[in-house]
Amino acid sequence: MKNAFLIIDSTANNVDLFYLTHFSAPDSYIYFSIDDKKHVVLSDLEYNKGKEYARVDYVLKLSDYTKSGAKGMVDIIDRIFKDKNITNITVQKSFSYALGQALKERGYTIEVYPHAILKEREIKRPEEIICLRDSLNAARDAIDFGIRIIRESKVRNKILYWKDEILTSETLRKELFNFLLERECISVNEEGIDIITSAGRYSAMPHHHGTGPIPVNEPVIFDVFPRSMKTGYFGDMTRTVVKGKAHPKLKKMYEAVMEGQEIAFERIKDGVNGQDIHQAICDLFVKKGLPNYEKNGEVFGFIHGTGHGLGLEIHEPPRISFVSTILKTGNVASVEPGLYYEDVGGVRIEDIILVQDNGCEILTKYPRELEVE
Repeated sequence: MKNAFLIIDSTANNVDLFYLTHFSAPDSYIYFSIDDKKHVVLSDLEYNKGKEYARVDYVLKLSDYTKSGAKGMVDIIDRIFKDKNITNITVQKSFSYALGQALKERGYTIEVYPHAILKEREIKRPEEIICLRDSLNAARDAIDFGIRIIRESKVRNKILYWKDEILTSETLRKELFNFLLERECISVNEEGIDIITSAGRYSAMPHHHGTGPIPVNEPVIFDVFPRSMKTGYFGDMTRTVVKGKAHPKLKKMYEAVMEGQEIAFERIKDGVNGQDIHQAICDLFVKKGLPNYEKNGEVFGFIHGTGHGLGLEIHEPPRISFVSTILKTGNVASVEPGLYYEDVGGVRIEDIILVQDNGCEILTKYPRELEVE
């Protein structure tokens, strides 16, 4: 009895497929592995490109099977696997239910891969760290550019002007988007293209992208998550600044968030439970008189996790949150505690770390400074 791991999908829909093959195509194609040997089955349109770029052991031509009488995907898979004496197939949770049932009817045993993503993706290889550093540098430079715009802006009637025009969240986002495009990066999340440049009251909503004029003396959150067009790997970084003088409560929040980050930096290492780190930061905020509370159905305070994994997806395992997760050497994750209150706005500071045997390396190097002039 031989087993095959099977994916039929596009790389746009399935990041695991790109991770396994390093071959990107707009349409779905067949990938399977047998005894650690990787195979792809490509259309005539993609075959020559696949022969050159796909990091697999074998590139097969789809038309070789359709020309020999295979009708539809079930026939194609059945013919390939019968030739290779495959009886057991492992698929992911996203695999087509109808196709799985049809393969069962052909006599195959179907098992479902138990993890949300390939487990090996959680431990980053050295070459992946290089890719991540490049994208993180792009995020850092974009935020630096955005903060320089804030510094260069002038104050008129309690709002900021830049190049004699009202400076808005939309303007900042456009400038950062174009900056990243020059770096062959695009800032995207699960909802599509986006950059967070939220200011004033909108900064109290963690995922609000920001809208309208930038006010003086109020927080501006820059959260940039560029994906490299060359490698597919993400960067992610957040800074909060104020043009002018910050409210005393906002200063207190900022200092607490920085202290929360330091707790994480000091404690993260191989074998530590991310849940314990998250709880320690929650306890710190309560101790400093910055608790969570609910008002008119909205919750304020520290209302998200401490961190998330980063790689070919902007949010991937491991999580540093209220859920138990043991961190391992080679994990790459964000550390981004935040505090959000409706009276003064929000503060979030985000840096990316690499988990090591006896500590962590901070991969993002950029000043943490609240007030800018």
